[in-house]
Amino acid sequence: MTISKIVKSLKPWKPPAGVKLLAGVDEVGRGPLAGDVVTAAVILPVGHRIEGLTDSKALSARQRENLYKDIISHASSWCIGRASVEEIDRFNILQATLMAMRRAVMGLKIQPDYIAVDGNRLPQWEYRGEAVVKGDGRVEVISAASILAKWCATRRCSKWMENTQAMVLTAINAMALPSILRRCRDWVQPLFIGAHLHR
Repeated sequence: MTISKIVKSLKPWKPPAGVKLLAGVDEVGRGPLAGDVVTAAVILPVGHRIEGLTDSKALSARQRENLYKDIISHASSWCIGRASVEEIDRFNILQATLMAMRRAVMGLKIQPDYIAVDGNRLPQWEYRGEAVVKGDGRVEVISAASILAKWCATRRCSKWMENTQAMVLTAINAMALPSILRRCRDWVQPLFIGAHLHR
């Protein structure tokens, strides 16, 4: 079953009655071997006209790009939070993720009165909220947060790849002489470590 079909089969979620400012929170980067954990918090206005909000994994890169522009243009408030590789190593990936989520919410210009977080665990904070399993496919504000986090994480990775592409191409095109192999080793080892991406 495709991600799109799974999303369509999910039961919609609604916040408690009386909630006026609902924020959605999601993360990207818990699974990869390298890079920061990136989170996003988003508050959308009631009656927004952003179409196509869904789990970022069910979208193409072009769709994410277009929705990213729509979200940052129309959201009542949004913020990106991060936890560094050093923080991941120090606190573990789960705690670093919860820390990044808190930073994203604290950075919102408008503070929400309720927060829906994708997953099964809430950060320790003073806000009312709920952890929503598979929330990125069930709650629009979480979908929006998923898209922003994915876009930002992917863009950072793309920039890093652009910076290292010339080194990689040189290594590929070089003859396998001992001096060249030593130079390639000296290039490749620092790619993750020197860029502060390797965990």
